[in-house]
This record gives sequence, structure tokens and C-alpha cells, in this order.
Amino acid sequence: MAAKLYGGAYLSSFVDAALENLSKILEHDSVLNGTDSTRELLQRLEKSLFDVAPVLDDAELKQFTDKRVKRWLVDLQDALYSTDDYLNELSTKIATATPRDPGFSSYCSSLVDSYIEGSRDLEHIVRTLETAVARKAYLCLKETAKVDMSWRIPSTSLVVTSDIFGRDKDKEEIIKLLFDDTCDAESPVTVIPIWGMGGIGKTTLAQLVYSDAEVVEKFDTMAWVCVAENFDPLGLTRTMLQKINPASSVDTYDFDSLQTRLKEALMRKTFLVVLDDVWHDQKDTWEHLLKPFQYGNHASKILLTTRSEKVASVVATTKLQYQLSLLSEEDCWLVFLKQAHLSADSINPTLEKVGKDIIKKCGRLPLAVQALGGLLRGNSNVMYWNQILKSEIWEFSHDKIKVVPALRISYYYLPSCLKKCFVYCSLYPKDYELSKSELILLWMAENFLQIYTMQLRFPIWRMWSTVVKLRRQECLRNMALILWRCIGLPMKISILLIPKLKMIYKLRPHSNLKLLEIWGYRSTRFPDWLGNSSYHNITEVTLYNCRNCRTLPSLGQLPSLKHLEISGFESVETVGDEFYRTDESCWETPFPMLETLWYESMPCWKEWRCSLEFNALPRLRKLTIRECPMLRGDLPNQLPSLQSLWIQKCEQLSCCCLPPLLSVLSIRGKHQVESMVEAIKHTRLTCLTSLYISDCSSHLLLPVVNHVTICISSFDLGFDE
Repeated sequence: MAAKLYGGAYLSSFVDAALENLSKILEHDSVLNGTDSTRELLQRLEKSLFDVAPVLDDAELKQFTDKRVKRWLVDLQDALYSTDDYLNELSTKIATATPRDPGFSSYCSSLVDSYIEGSRDLEHIVRTLETAVARKAYLCLKETAKVDMSWRIPSTSLVVTSDIFGRDKDKEEIIKLLFDDTCDAESPVTVIPIWGMGGIGKTTLAQLVYSDAEVVEKFDTMAWVCVAENFDPLGLTRTMLQKINPASSVDTYDFDSLQTRLKEALMRKTFLVVLDDVWHDQKDTWEHLLKPFQYGNHASKILLTTRSEKVASVVATTKLQYQLSLLSEEDCWLVFLKQAHLSADSINPTLEKVGKDIIKKCGRLPLAVQALGGLLRGNSNVMYWNQILKSEIWEFSHDKIKVVPALRISYYYLPSCLKKCFVYCSLYPKDYELSKSELILLWMAENFLQIYTMQLRFPIWRMWSTVVKLRRQECLRNMALILWRCIGLPMKISILLIPKLKMIYKLRPHSNLKLLEIWGYRSTRFPDWLGNSSYHNITEVTLYNCRNCRTLPSLGQLPSLKHLEISGFESVETVGDEFYRTDESCWETPFPMLETLWYESMPCWKEWRCSLEFNALPRLRKLTIRECPMLRGDLPNQLPSLQSLWIQKCEQLSCCCLPPLLSVLSIRGKHQVESMVEAIKHTRLTCLTSLYISDCSSHLLLPVVNHVTICISSFDLGFDE
């Protein structure tokens, strides 16, 4: 299982949301006019949230090396979840309890006070959060966090070419750009950025290019500068001047003087300057820094390495940006063997298999391959190799391999939103095969849901927890699946389609989907993928509370659909051909496997049409229609397999013809009962075994039907002999 990450990136959103919510609560009349004890509790809660927010970034860094900090973050996370849940419930309570007449503000205040003091939940939440926040002092957490850079050694231009594998083609491409004097004719300075993830080999590639004999011959002035994350224009200019003109002393810290001297040193020179490991992405700063380089010959170049695509786009046009790709598995294996001091000819076959599995674990990242190869140098113990294979890379100590801090710095410099995405992905086990796009969509769905629930102020989390009986984090993860292509792992996908949110039209569930629920969809029509026959595994569909939809989705071509429930469609007036098929040229039987069909709470539904040529619903066994007061006419003529019919509160519906195989009949309402009695008189229902009747007139004559159990309520009964 991949290790879970906690910290500022993930928890700060809950702190911000809680503070925003709490601020509105404290400003509300019901609290301002309430008791001192209520205000005191809420103010204590606010203080704890303000106290903990500044140290989250430091805790985020220290969790990797200090297990106490990680445990603290886990406890803090639980406390923040409880806080956020409670404040959402309190906001809802205030919103629903506030009278429109301002004269009743005291009544509202007492109601809120009694809710807070009566449940005692807030007092417990405040104490729990205060306890967690107080522990930050013992953990020596700081309000300004800096990433530890002590492990880093500045890069140089020196390289041992025999240690490098798989970069010949990349080297040729970069040299081709260096030798092309027309590649960026419009720019006063030609910058060629090599960009890619940490540990992929950008610096190594730049070293190979820099030391190439043809490159050395072309450029009469060359300089290698390791920039790293401490971007200081003045210091960087001093360093470049010292590298380009080592004979002269640099005895000034005046930026203008330094730039002037650098300009003079570069005048009419054909130079190659390598700026390695660049992080700074402010365009105006780069423009000032590179002004002296405009005075060199036009064939001059600046080669830059960076992990940031944004940096690459700031310093160069798209055609000059070179994105470095991962090594092939074959080249990774050669790197691994080199670092482990092994040869392909002599390695034990068992070790070779384990070693190649380790390579796969490294994800073709050269730095990781190099680090683990060095870790196994001189050790041929199969059990030890297997131990390395099964370990998490985060578990290795920093003095043995440098890959962990090297990758951690990439995480540290991510924007806050991407940090949240990174942490979110860490929640999933390694054996979940998720593509890049699937992870992105999954995370986007989660964030949309978080925003929605914060705005709605409705206890949707509590509702969901009741359904799936999971902790909030797992609830959120399951809810996030709603807008995302499912990976085939969940047996059931429940969909809460959010109003103003149109992503459902772009995102399409996986074809292996089996069960589908859609709750609260607010658009007027469903996306085209819903009901597509390619979803051959769907057996159950529930559509609930889609109030704005004017037509039902075309579900008739789902070949395996057995159970369908439709409820709360307040705008639907007609169910017609569109419900059975999407393409008029398609003559396959609609709903070929449907066994149960349930309609409920459709107040505007007036007509149910079904063309005879469809031969629809051949296997329908149970039909329920409830609370459809405007539905008139008769049931579809052809329901050959119907055995159970339940009709309630459908005052205008007539049932003149009943299916012959009907065994259970339940009717509620005066008009339905009278209509059904007439139908029973004229239909030979040889299979009828149970008849349930309620809420009809006091005088009713029923035909005598042998072997039928009759249950009646709310009227006197007479029997027709």
C-alpha cells in the first residue's frame, strides 16, 4: 500500500473553509444576540484554527522524517473533519431557523443556543482541536517552513560518459539546436530549455552536450552555472561574470556595474552558457537578467535545465523547448547493472528477474535506478534484493540514497493546487492501475464536490455516510468517482450530478459499469452516453430527483438492464418512443431483460406511449407506479410477462386490460379501484393470487375469484355473486 501523505496541501483547504464558515456564523444575529458561552466556544474554535494554519507547511515537510509529526497530522485531520462537519450543520440550522420577521431574532438566538448547548458536540470538538493544536509546540513546528537543501551538491560540467546510457539521440537533438543559427532569429537571445521531472537526467544530458568536442570547438566562450532554487539576480550575475572572465576580479555588488561588465565580457563573443536547475519563472526578472547576453554573436546560445514547464515557456518559444522523456527499460537495466557493479553475462538469473522488477518499480526514472543499483552494490543476496523490491522508496534513509530528497523538492515547489492532487493520488494503492487522465479527472471531481458542499451548506456528507458507512475521507473518495471513468473496481457507481456543472457531458463511465445511480441531476436533458448499448454490463439503474429533466433518457437499448427505478422527475409530461430507443433505424427489442420497473413522484406526467411494433418489455415481471396524479389513459397493451402490478395515488389512470399472467395486484385510490374491478370482471386472471385494495369508496362489488387472498382497508365490502 502506498504511504498516505498529509499536511498543508490537503488540510489547509479545510482550515480555510472552516474559518470562512465560522466567520459568517460569528457575524450572524443569532450568535451576536446569543449567550456568552456560545460565543466563547465559537471564538475558541476560531483561535485554534488561526493558530494551526501557519504551521501546516512545516508539518508537511517534517512528516517525511518525523513519525510524531505524521501522527499529529492524522489526529489533526480527524479534528478538522469533525469541525468542518459541525460548522456545516450549524450553518444549516441557522439558515433554516432564522425567521423572516426581525422581531423574532431572540427566538432564533435561543434556538441556536439550545442546539449548541444541548448537543455538547461543539464543546467536545473545541477541546479536541485545542489539544491537537497545542501539540504543535512540542513538535517544534515553525510558521515559516524552508525545505532542507543540505543534501544537495551543486552540479558541475564534468561527466563520465561511460556511465551514461540511452541519451545519444537526445544529445544529437540538442546539439542540432545549438548549431542552428536560424532557430530563433526573432529573439535577441536564444535560450534552449531542457525540461522534465526530477531525476530524469536533464543535468546529465546538458553535461554530455557541454563536453562534446564539436560543441567545444564551435563556441569560443563557455560557462556552466548551477542556479538551483536560490534565484538571486545579483549573485547569479556575479557568478556568470566570474565564469566567463575568470581573470578579472569581481569586487562590486552593484547590479548595474555587474551587468555592464558582463555585457563587455560577452561583446562579439560566440558563447554557450548552461544554466542548470532553474526554478524561477518570472518573465520580467529573466528579461532583466539576460540583457547583457544580447551583445554576443547571433550564434550564441543559452542552454537551460528545469523541472518546470512554466519556466521553459517563459524563457523560450515552444519549438525550442525540449521535453526529456524517461529511459527505456533496456537502458535502465544497463544503468542498474553499472551501478551495482554487475554484468549482464554473469548475473544470476534469479537476481536478474528481481532486478528487472526493481527497475519497473523505479518507473524508468534514471535517478531512482541509479540510487537503487548503488544500494545493491556488492550484495548478491536474493532475500535482500526482494526486501528492496517490496520496500517503499520513502522508507530508505537519506544517507543511503538521495532520490527521496531529490523528488521531495519537486513536491515542495509544486503550486498548492497540484500538491493537493499529489496527496490525493497517494491515497490509492499501487495495484490500482490508474492512467494520468483518470487520476486528473478523479481529483477534479473531488474538488468540484468539495466546493459544491461548501456552498450548499447541506449535510450531504452525513447522508452519504449513512449510505456507505465509511469515514468522511472514504466517503469523499467514493463520491469523487461520480464524474470519472470508473476503473472497473467498484461494483457500484453512485452519481450525484451537480447543478451548473456540465462535466458529465465530457466524462463517460467505463463500459464495464454494472450499477448506476444518478441523484439530483439539474439539467433539462441527459448526455448521449447514458443508455448507449455499449454498456452491456449494466443491470440496475436508479434515477432520482432529476427535477428539471423534461424527457427520460433512452435506456431501452441497455441489453442487460434488469431493474430500473425512476423517481422525482417533476418536469416530465410524456414518456414516449425516446425512452425505448435512440435511433429510429434500430429495431431491436427495447428493454429486452428488464424485470422490475418503478415510477414515483412524477406530478406532471400525463401520457405513457409505446408503439406496438416495439414489442417492448417482454420480460417485465413487476411494475410500480406511485404518486403520478396527472397520468391518464391506460397501461401499455403488451406486457406479456407482468406478474405484479402496484398502483398508488394515480387518480386519472385507467386499467381496462390486465395482463393474463398477473398474480399480485395492489391498487390504492377510488378511481383506480373501480377501474380495476371492471377490468377484473372482463379479464380471465387465472394466475391471480393476491389482491390489495385501499382508500376507495365505501360501496364496492368485487367478483368472486377462487384461491385469491384479498386485503382491504378503509371501506365496507360487498361481493358480486
